[in-house]
Amino acid sequence: MKVILVVMLLTISNLVLAVGNITAVEIDGVYVREERVDVYLKSPHSNPGNCEVLTQLVLISGEFKNSELMYSAILSAHMAGKKISGYVYGCHDNRAKLHAVYIEP
Repeated sequence: MKVILVVMLLTISNLVLAVGNITAVEIDGVYVREERVDVYLKSPHSNPGNCEVLTQLVLISGEFKNSELMYSAILSAHMAGKKISGYVYGCHDNRAKLHAVYIEP
């Protein structure tokens, strides 16, 4: 019975979508598209979501009520030369999807 339980737990844990905080990274550039904003990074992020592209993050336009504010925070950090960190959940076009942005002091 214990073996069955362990196998079930391992199977379920493989299906869980990894999420979490990314380490502080410096922005290299911002590319605004029709439906999203690509944030290019000077170094790879910590990749808690196991996305393929590590030097970019993506912010989907209108996905959240505060999407425009998150975009403003990204631009402010870029112009001020500040690093950002944040919370990512899932991938979009192999890039980590931003769900929260934090401007490092």
